[in-house]
Amino acid sequence: MAVIRQQRQNITKPIGVIRSDTGLSEQWASVGRLADTMIESSFNELKREAREKGVETAQAASAANIRTIDPITGEPEAFNIPSGFGVEARTAYQDIIERRYVSQTEQDFEAEAKRLAIFYQNDSNGVAKFKTDFGTYIENAKGTAVPKFANIIENIGSAMLASNSLNLMSKQSQKQHEENRQQIELDVNDYANNIESLIGLGDPQSLEDANNASVLAEELINKNVDGDVQFISKEEAKKLRRTISLAKARGLTRRINKIILDEEDLTSNDINDFQLVLQTGNVEYISTLPEPLQDVASELMSNEDFNTHFDAIDTDLRNVQANLSQSETNERFLQSDIEKDEKQKEDDEKVQLKLGIKPDAQKVNDTLDRHIKSGDLFKAQDTLDAWFSKLDSIAQKLESDIDTTTAKKRTRQLLFDRLIKDVNGVTNLKEATNFRDYIDNEGDLDVDLPDDVQAIADFIIKNAEFDVDRDSISTSTNTVVRNKDAIRKANALSESEQETTDKLVQGLGDTTSTKDRKRLEDIIVGNLKVSNDFFLTGEAIERQSEWLPYVINSGAVIPDTIANLGNSMARGTIDDQNRINLFAAYFGMFENVRPKNSTKGRSLMLDALGAENYSLIKGTLFASSMSEGGINNFATIRATLVNAAQDKEVFNVKLNSVLEDGETFEVFVEDIIGDKNRNVTVEMNKFIKYQVAADKTRDQIISDTERFYEQHYHDVQGVVIDPAFGTVSKSRQALSGVFGDDISPAVNYLNSVLRDKNISDYAFKIKYEKADQDDFPSISEITEEVLAEEAGESVQSSQSKKTLQLMPMPFQGTVRENVQYMGVYLNEETEQFEPFTYTYVDDKGKTVTDFLYINLDDIKKGVNQ
Repeated sequence: MAVIRQQRQNITKPIGVIRSDTGLSEQWASVGRLADTMIESSFNELKREAREKGVETAQAASAANIRTIDPITGEPEAFNIPSGFGVEARTAYQDIIERRYVSQTEQDFEAEAKRLAIFYQNDSNGVAKFKTDFGTYIENAKGTAVPKFANIIENIGSAMLASNSLNLMSKQSQKQHEENRQQIELDVNDYANNIESLIGLGDPQSLEDANNASVLAEELINKNVDGDVQFISKEEAKKLRRTISLAKARGLTRRINKIILDEEDLTSNDINDFQLVLQTGNVEYISTLPEPLQDVASELMSNEDFNTHFDAIDTDLRNVQANLSQSETNERFLQSDIEKDEKQKEDDEKVQLKLGIKPDAQKVNDTLDRHIKSGDLFKAQDTLDAWFSKLDSIAQKLESDIDTTTAKKRTRQLLFDRLIKDVNGVTNLKEATNFRDYIDNEGDLDVDLPDDVQAIADFIIKNAEFDVDRDSISTSTNTVVRNKDAIRKANALSESEQETTDKLVQGLGDTTSTKDRKRLEDIIVGNLKVSNDFFLTGEAIERQSEWLPYVINSGAVIPDTIANLGNSMARGTIDDQNRINLFAAYFGMFENVRPKNSTKGRSLMLDALGAENYSLIKGTLFASSMSEGGINNFATIRATLVNAAQDKEVFNVKLNSVLEDGETFEVFVEDIIGDKNRNVTVEMNKFIKYQVAADKTRDQIISDTERFYEQHYHDVQGVVIDPAFGTVSKSRQALSGVFGDDISPAVNYLNSVLRDKNISDYAFKIKYEKADQDDFPSISEITEEVLAEEAGESVQSSQSKKTLQLMPMPFQGTVRENVQYMGVYLNEETEQFEPFTYTYVDDKGKTVTDFLYINLDDIKKGVNQ
């Protein structure tokens, strides 16, 4: 049996303290705490279960129990807490029920508000009734509510009352707005009906009333489309105005019915003629209608919406004609046989007389034409008198002069037109003018006319009815005068233009002549079939190869638009950056051009702009190209340089503050740049002056200029030349500024371009200023070997080729931009650099000669491939 030995333990006890505690109380306390923990845990679980039971029971309560009031408690039946619920279950149940009570009350409010809104939506006093009924509903709900929820229910109800009242009010406002719009339309239609009826009556008082109604209708439309409240849109107003204008038109067609009643002679044929006149739309034909219908036709055709309403007018007229035709038929049936025969005989005679006017008139016109051609005005007068006498007789038989008056007018105007055309062939401008003025004054004017022309003028004056014929005669005589004056001007202009054209074709154009510049531009625009603003567009730059030959062959005359653009820039009147960029391209294009039959290049811009404007623009372009903003600073730099030039005293004061004692401006510039590159000195000159004028200090100017020089001027290595000074050692457009000291990849690409274009007798070559030690080949020789090897050629073959070099187009900026170069070569005879040209056959089989242009971006892409 194992023996459990009790171990001796040393326990520290309080000294001098007598305790009766033997340790049992601590042990029981520990047991008690454990029991408490277990009890509390069990109790918490019971509470959780009680709460869940309360929540489930409350959620299961029906909506009816939440609404139904218990007569004993005075509260909803659902508020009666089920028996057997403890505190936790009661609390959870009551919380859920109260929430559902508030939520159910809110739902009941929403349903009642919706019901009342629908019920009163068409009632003109619906908003007030809604407020009353819904307010009563809220009060009843509040009175039966659980007391502690009364205020909550009142707040919910008040919010819904306000919201639904506003919504109902908005809908009724929209309904009222629509009713007002419809009422306006009805009122305008009423005005239209009245206007149509009143105009149809046609008497002065009715027409005045119709006009007043039209004014009132327009005021009604204007008030409701432009007023404080716009009940109708502008499009609706336009439609209503057309309703009024249609009423006016239809009133006129109704008036025809009254005219038919008053004028027994009117027939359905007259109405048909009336329709034909309206269809032609020519007011001159109105005079051919029966007089009672002329005013109606005139008013209809002057209606501003005549074309819009034409179909409606035409329909009304068809009805009028149909009714009249039916009336005529009925009338014929009602007449006795004798009356019918007599009436028919009389009508047939009138018809025959009317029908006979036109062929007889044609015979008369032919006879008059023969007399005019033979120059016999006396026989023409006799024929005219006899014809007019016959027409007067016909008018008596017809009991109307409508047709005969029209026939007379046509005969006169045809005769006068023939005579005036004859005058056109036998007079000059002065005589034709005198002839016109003499007739216009009905002979009361002292003028000098040839005898035959005088006789014709007197004949016209004698037979004309100026109240009727004046416009026709004036039109014919003015046409003669205008045509002769136009011929005179055209002859004078064509002679001058031809003279200028001949000069330009011979290469003798005057570069300072505005007339020559304009004529050259007209020739280019006409031949290229472009618009007159062609030289203000980028298209002119793209198509320069098509029109530059005209400039060169004309004697170096540039288009007038380009010259005007430059002078405007010099005056500072152009701030459009696109125009400034465009002219900069033109300036570079014409800065160094060799005209036809000339061995030297010159600036065409100098002749076109004059020395002062040319110098200003050139200096500004140089300075702009060196500034940070480039050409975008053109306007600012121009203004600064102009101010400096105009106020030299102020500029000199600024300059003296920069220079040291005894130092000149030239020495100052040379000290900064050096004297090896004349191109740099010239290019930087204006830039430095601009800095002086802009109040920069000496140190700032030196720092900016040195930095610009070091950053942007690079060794040309024999590949790039300067547009103005030819061979230089440094340039802003040197390829070394992009490719570093070794530009052989770029030169190799350039030579590949030549090979692609089948150019075999020229090559780009590299030349260095400094050579290596005498014992070794020069850098240039090594480079030539490399380039020859890459091109698949021998060094000897490469050296035998002529040298091509790149000339930057003037004012191209630095190599940070896409510089455009032109291929040039040195003419050994003239010692001048000249543009290189080559020929090729295009897609159409045409042989084309072109300049060699190369862009820096293309060189970069070629090297990187």
